[in-house]
Amino acid sequence: MLCKRCVWIAAILCLLTGPLTARQSGAAREYSIPGHGSLRLAVPDGWRVSTKSLSQPLSVLLRMSPPTGEAFDVQLTSVWLDSAALAKRSPDSIKSNVQRTASGLLPQAVEKTITMQELRGTQTAGYYFALTDRNPAPGEYKYLMQSSFLTGELLSVFTLLSHAPRTPEVEQALEAFRTATYSK
Repeated sequence: MLCKRCVWIAAILCLLTGPLTARQSGAAREYSIPGHGSLRLAVPDGWRVSTKSLSQPLSVLLRMSPPTGEAFDVQLTSVWLDSAALAKRSPDSIKSNVQRTASGLLPQAVEKTITMQELRGTQTAGYYFALTDRNPAPGEYKYLMQSSFLTGELLSVFTLLSHAPRTPEVEQALEAFRTATYSK
C-alpha cells in the first residue's frame, strides 16, 4: 500500500541520500529559506498553500491542495545546500536516488516497471516517477508522483498524491516545479 507514511519516508530518504481546467498558473510566490534566499513558485490561483520554514536543516516545507475537497495533496520540501553538499549532487546522483525510491515502492504498485521522467526548466533539473497503488485503503490516494530536483542551491523533493491520474492539477504542479527559481 502506498500509504502516506511510506510516501513521507520515501521523500525523506530521497532527500538525504486539458479542456476545462483551473487557471494554469498564478502569480509567482516566494517561500523563504532562513538566511539563504527563497524558492519562487507559480502556484495555480486558488490552491491552498501552507508553509513552514525550518532552520535545521535550512529548508522550507510546503503543502498544497485544491481550493476545496481533497482531489490531490502536494508536499514539497526544499533544503538549502552549502557548496560542499551541492558539489556532491549531479543529475546522475539525483536520478539514482529517485530510482531507488521508486524501486522501494514498486512492489505495492500496479506497474511492473518504473518509467523515469526528466523534470527540466531554466533553473530546475531532476527526475520524477508515477505509480498506481495496487490496493489503496478506503480514503487513501491511488496515484503517486514523486521527484527530486535541484533549483539553484536548493534540493527539493515533492510527493503528489491524487485520486485520478494525470489530471490538469497534476500537470499544473509539474509546471510549477519545472519553472521554479531560486534567488539569494
